Formats: sequence, structure tokens, C-alpha cells
Amino acid sequence: MNRTIAVVAVEKTFFSPDSDFDYYVPDELVDKVHIGSAVKVPFGNGNRLRDGIVLKLYTAIHSNLKDIVSVSSDIPVLSEELISLALWLKERCFCTTYDCLKQMLPRGFGKIKASTSRMVNLLIEREEDLPKLTPKQRSVVNLLLDIGTASADEVCAFCSVGIGVLKNLEKYKVISFYEV
Repeated sequence: MNRTIAVVAVEKTFFSPDSDFDYYVPDELVDKVHIGSAVKVPFGNGNRLRDGIVLKLYTAIHSNLKDIVSVSSDIPVLSEELISLALWLKERCFCTTYDCLKQMLPRGFGKIKASTSRMVNLLIEREEDLPKLTPKQRSVVNLLLDIGTASADEVCAFCSVGIGVLKNLEKYKVISFYEV
């Protein structure tokens, strides 16, 4: 089955003659991804999310391509003419395609992030159901028994613990994280 594939210039890549990468466009994003769209893509073995700009779209079958994770907006941030200019510059300068494109992005692009908070919720309602806990873990549980739910930053600050304590409690299925 043919799928839509986007050629993406990805940020923070080493200079090489072939510095653009192919990604599948998921079915739910086909209407939003256009030439010039800013996207988030998994990159490398660790699949770290990186910014990218779509350079070209085509339809084909490949076996080992990753999917685009998200699109920053429905409207492309760069025109096809600017992309052509960036590709021309890349051929004449010692830089990646993304470096050229980045110079053409609107001022402040990517600086504004959606504000979300990582919240902590207690999964166990009775103290009898708790596994054996360290004193720091116990202070977190006691706080959450009193107030119910709170942001991870507030819990860490109030209980004087690091995020590792909360992650261990999540591993033991005592608490859960969610985004707001």
C-alpha cells in the first residue's frame, strides 16, 4: 500500500551531502502536512523528538521509515520559494538544509510552548495497600493522601525530594503522572 512520505530537513544533524530524511505522514496528519510545514520527528536510535521542516511530499512504499509525530500548525511556515532558496544556499555553503531554513523562519518561531503541568495522582486509597516505602516515598504518599493531587514540581518542593522518588512510586504503581 502506498503511503505519503515527507522529505524533512531535521535540526541538529551533522553536515553531509544527504542531510534530509524521509518520514511517513500518519493518516491523521495527511491533511495538515504541507511543503514548508514545521513538524516534530523522532530522530536517531533513541527516537529523540527534533524539529524539522517538510521539503517535499511524495507517495511510495518503504519498509523502515518512522512516522512524523506532530505538526506545529495547519499553515506552512515557509513557502516553496524559500525552500528552493535554502536548497540553493545549501549547495553553495557548508551547512545543513535546516540551518538555511532556520534563518528564514519568522522571528520567535518555536519559542512559545504550550504550557502544561505534570500532575501526580495517588492510585492507592488506603495505607494498608501500600508496599514497603522509604521515608521520602512515605512523605510523598502522606502529602497526596491529604491533598489528593498536585503538580510534580510542587510535590518535589514540598517534600524535599527529587523526581526519581516520584518515578519509583510510579514504577510501584502507587502514583501516576498525567499532563494538564
